[in-house]
Amino acid sequence: MQYYTSETQLTLFDDVAVQLQLMEKYGYYSSFIGERHLYEDGFLELMTTMTAMAAKSKKLKIGSNVILLPLYNPLLVAEWGATLDRISKGRLILGVGLGYRLEELEAYGISPKERVSRLEEAVMLLRRFWSELRVTHSGKHFNYNDVYVSPKPIQKPHPPIYIGGEAKGAISRAARIGDGWSAASASTESFIEDAIGFYREKLREYGKDPSQEKILLMREAYIARDHETARRILEPHLTNLYWNYAKWGNPHITAMEAIDFDKREEDTFIVGNSDECIGKVEKYKKMGVDHLVLRFQFPGMSQEDTLEAIKLWGEKVIPYFKER
Repeated sequence: MQYYTSETQLTLFDDVAVQLQLMEKYGYYSSFIGERHLYEDGFLELMTTMTAMAAKSKKLKIGSNVILLPLYNPLLVAEWGATLDRISKGRLILGVGLGYRLEELEAYGISPKERVSRLEEAVMLLRRFWSELRVTHSGKHFNYNDVYVSPKPIQKPHPPIYIGGEAKGAISRAARIGDGWSAASASTESFIEDAIGFYREKLREYGKDPSQEKILLMREAYIARDHETARRILEPHLTNLYWNYAKWGNPHITAMEAIDFDKREEDTFIVGNSDECIGKVEKYKKMGVDHLVLRFQFPGMSQEDTLEAIKLWGEKVIPYFKER
């Protein structure tokens, strides 16, 4: 759910609410939103938007992919998350990540060198705030004396926490302190396959059962009646987005890769008719992906095109997998 044109700012959440209704109609499992700051054309603030999404839906899991956890006091995140889990009747999925845009970190007064230690301490504290009556803690970044979160989340012992990141250190961190690993949309198929193997290896190393830990994968996607239509609608908007990623310093996207749509379509995107999309999903399922998050809307794309993709995926792809 991203918008980059000033013309759409007044109806941002109105469009999101319609999308949520359509997703529930067609049996989607979840809806996720990411986090961005200092974006001139606008980006819906994550915490408020997720809470509104929970209020506008009844069945969908509501997730962050990802909240930039190093930016926040974990007590605030714990209180917000517990409230959202209550409002949604136990539907929160919390995906957390480090962030990589220096301007975001600097604006919040966070040193890039402290991202990892802040995230790890915050994740530990979230678990404690959500499961313990009172918490006293003296750490590197955060100190609390006999504080508590009330009410607690509905999900027990707490809502699932997915750790995002593609570096080996991030994947190892997900195995060590997370309830699942979240892989980014720009990661290639070969990378995902190797990374899943590494993640499972680390889970066993930390004494965890790989079958109990979840793997979430985000993909850029668009479905239409035929491949040519899907690509024609998607390509200009997605190319623009990936140019922005390259300018921001996304570690997975160089300037040349941002404009090589053919290569990206082959090993990263899910684009085409229903049979082509089903084939791609089957491939990820065989790799071990448990939870596929699809981004159907991109900078400049119309609400009409977005709703058409949500509808067609719901008519053709979701029933295929529910019947198996």
